[in-house]
Amino acid sequence: SPGVQEEPVVDDQVRVMQSYWEGTEQVDFWYEMRPNEDGMYARNGKARAYYKHGQLQREGQYRNNKRVGVWTFYKPDGSFDRTNDYGSGQ
Repeated sequence: SPGVQEEPVVDDQVRVMQSYWEGTEQVDFWYEMRPNEDGMYARNGKARAYYKHGQLQREGQYRNNKRVGVWTFYKPDGSFDRTNDYGSGQ
């Protein structure tokens, strides 16, 4: 999937994490981690999840391990499903 190969903008403190569907090389989750105020790493930045067949399922942003802002969700065929606005994550 083209989305899997996209390279994020990397800064000194970002760690890109991804997991795979069991028994496959297909990415399940992909997200950026950065330190919180206390120095502990948490989901902070872009995130994506994929269906097992490789199609993008959802994408958005995390702040302190909480979904924030507008997330976009897609159907298994890749067509737009909906958006959810998670606000500031409070």
